[in-house]
Amino acid sequence: GCCLSPPDSLQSRAVNWKKLSCPGGSMDDPCVYQNTGKADMAVTLFFQVEDNSGASFTCSSGSTTFCSRSWLGNQTGSAGDCFFLLPAGESYSCNGRGTVNVIG
Repeated sequence: GCCLSPPDSLQSRAVNWKKLSCPGGSMDDPCVYQNTGKADMAVTLFFQVEDNSGASFTCSSGSTTFCSRSWLGNQTGSAGDCFFLLPAGESYSCNGRGTVNVIG
């Protein structure tokens, strides 16, 4: 064979992907997501601005900001990503303005 198999210890820790509901369709609609699992969750958000008059958003929990971005003027197509760990039982909220597409 050409390839090595991962050790059994890695195979037993399969990743369970979830489509997150926050942020949702519009940054003008604040949202909240709670990790209801018993384990910490790795969260990845990929975002792209689709607004020619500026946009912004922030995702945070209490005084901790997990992800934040702001665009001034026409920067349509500008993109980025954020990665953070969300502890079991904890939640984060997102709010902002403008048209920003998010995949999370």
